[in-house]
Amino acid sequence: MQIKQEPPCILDTWLDFIDAYEEAMVEIGDTVPGPSLEMFGAFSGAFVAGLTGGVADPSVCGTRIALPDGRCALIAVATDDRGDDFGMVVDPERVVADWVVLVVFKTLRPVAVHVIEARQLSGLGRALRVQAPLPPDSPPSAIVLSTAFHWNLCLEPFTAEVFGVRTYYLSDDGMSHEPVPVPPAAISGRAPEEVSK
Repeated sequence: MQIKQEPPCILDTWLDFIDAYEEAMVEIGDTVPGPSLEMFGAFSGAFVAGLTGGVADPSVCGTRIALPDGRCALIAVATDDRGDDFGMVVDPERVVADWVVLVVFKTLRPVAVHVIEARQLSGLGRALRVQAPLPPDSPPSAIVLSTAFHWNLCLEPFTAEVFGVRTYYLSDDGMSHEPVPVPPAAISGRAPEEVSK
């Protein structure tokens, strides 16, 4: 599964939508509903389809992608606005896809994309030991692809590499394998650039 360096145009549309939503929140208050899980899924599917040259399946809110090589990817979403344990519940033994792609959001904006071979998902979940609460009817082999799962992938790069996980971070320059540095908060009135020197 190949990922293009340049993010697709739909990213600009999503960012404009989030900016408008945040402006409405300031003006109107908490009465404006946030993006639904279906919206996150539909955007993520279109986003990954644009990155890969694939086609998102609209019948499942874009969470399945037909790839140019005839293979298939399952799209999962994790967003910090719903907590670290929020994410898509996936049973690695029942995934009917070649790839699982986790799109991670921070403050409603996509920040990372993890590309995982579906056959590696079970072992990866055991190795990372991410324990998020599962719905009562979940099979014992199920895992939650959550923000906590994302952080464990970032903090365990050797484990991610062993399991063949490819992580792409979004930046102003496009997609990168290098994390985007988060500037430290201003200390004593000094700008973040001065603090980092």
